[in-house]
Amino acid sequence: MLSGWFFLAVMTFLALFNVRKKFSVPPLIPARLWLQMHIYGGIFTLVPYFFHVGFEIPTGTVERLLALLYVGVMVSGVVGLIMTRVFPRRLTANGEEVIFERMPEHRRRIKEEVDRLAADSVGDTQSKTISTFYTSRLRSFFDGPRHMFHHLFEIAPPLNRMLAEIEDQYRYLNEDEKKILEKIADYVRQKNRLDYQYALQFALKSWLFLHIPLTSGLFVLIIVHVWLTHAFSGRIL
Repeated sequence: MLSGWFFLAVMTFLALFNVRKKFSVPPLIPARLWLQMHIYGGIFTLVPYFFHVGFEIPTGTVERLLALLYVGVMVSGVVGLIMTRVFPRRLTANGEEVIFERMPEHRRRIKEEVDRLAADSVGDTQSKTISTFYTSRLRSFFDGPRHMFHHLFEIAPPLNRMLAEIEDQYRYLNEDEKKILEKIADYVRQKNRLDYQYALQFALKSWLFLHIPLTSGLFVLIIVHVWLTHAFSGRIL
C-alpha cells in the first residue's frame, strides 16, 4: 500500500512538468533544473514500481494494462531523452537547418526544378533518355519525404543506390546530357539532406504525442486500480 501511494506521488510530480511548461509566469524552479528532476525522477520510479508489484509479472487485467502503460511511458521517455540529446547535434552537423514548417515549400521547389530539367532535356538533347530515367527511377523520390527510418538511424544505402543508378546512366549519355544529369544528382543530394532534417525534426516534435497520452492513460488506470484495491479490500480512501 505504501509503495503504491509513493509511486503515485512520484508520477504526479513528473506529470507536473508538462503543466509547468504551459505557464509563462516566472517559475519558482528553472526549466532546466525541472527537466533534470523529471529525468531522474522518471528513472527513480523503477524503485517503487518493482517494490509494488513484487518483482513479478502482474496477473490481473487492469494490473497488466497498468504495467504495459508504465513500460510505454518509460520507453517513450527514454527514447525522447536520447533523441533530444543526439538529434540536435546531428542536425547541426548536417548543415544549415531548415525550419520544419517551411520544408514542404523547399521540397516543392526542388521537385519543380528537377521536373523542369527532365522535361527540357528532351528538347535540349533531342533524346528522351534522361526524361525516361527520371520518370521511372527518381520522380517518386521527389514527391514527398522518403527513407525516414534510414535517416533516423543514419543508414545511407538508399541515397547511395540512387547515385549509383545515376552514375550507371553516364555511359549512355553525351556531354550535354551528362551535365543535365549531374544537376539532377545535385538535387537528389539536396532532397536527401532535406529528408534527413525532416525525419529528425518530425521525431523531435512528435514523440511527446506518444509520451503524454500514455502518461494520461496511466493515470486513469491508476485511479481505477486504487478504487478497485480499496473497494475489494474494505479499506476507506
